[in-house]
Amino acid sequence: MINYIKAELYRSFNRVYFWGYTAFIAILAVLSNVIVLNIRNYYPTGSINSFFYSFIISCIMIPVFFVFGFIDIITLDENKNETLRNVVVFGVKRSKIILSKLVATVIIAFIAEIIILVSFLGSAFILFGVNNELLTTIISFCQKSLVATPLWIAAISIGNCLAVIIKNNNVLSLVYIGIFLITDKIINLLSVFVSENFKYIGNILITKKINEISAGPLTSETIISSVLLGVIYTLVFTTITILYFEKKEIK
Repeated sequence: MINYIKAELYRSFNRVYFWGYTAFIAILAVLSNVIVLNIRNYYPTGSINSFFYSFIISCIMIPVFFVFGFIDIITLDENKNETLRNVVVFGVKRSKIILSKLVATVIIAFIAEIIILVSFLGSAFILFGVNNELLTTIISFCQKSLVATPLWIAAISIGNCLAVIIKNNNVLSLVYIGIFLITDKIINLLSVFVSENFKYIGNILITKKINEISAGPLTSETIISSVLLGVIYTLVFTTITILYFEKKEIK
């Protein structure tokens, strides 16, 4: 399993896709700071500080969508090139393939996150200067990002599950994005027009929990519930993926 993970990482790090995708996100992060810098002259200092805080905290939701690119690199790539059969024929257990792909995706996403955060936070220090308020904002952002990490990993496990089940990449992309964009809205409608019990389902959505992390203070209850929810989602969807993949015919 370790050798397979190493092979996945070696293949990913030697692809232009990974570095290009990471660089693209990092550039967007830097440009966002440039935009904030340019509009700061049109707002009072207090307002722009508040705006920057709201902006940076809202970024905690973005990795849920960006990780799909890393799922594409690790899992979808072999589906597109039909090379997964070679791994199965070689004798690697199917459960180990799924677990290895999850671990490899998390690792490359984590490395990309470090690169992007260094670019984002470094440019913030350069453009805005080091001050206590900026440091407080960044510390808060880092703390909330750390709490949200299990939920980002859970999103990867959901994406891997969909990647194994759905063959069409376009359909897969729409389904993945739709799950995190509109599921909470559908649940809200069902809770209003069908039954209030649906609101309990809404409370355990990944997006709902990330919004809770972003909007509110980090209490022990929020931290524990976020970690537990992330672990449960990851275990459930990884198990589903393994069970499905064990029975799937590889062509």
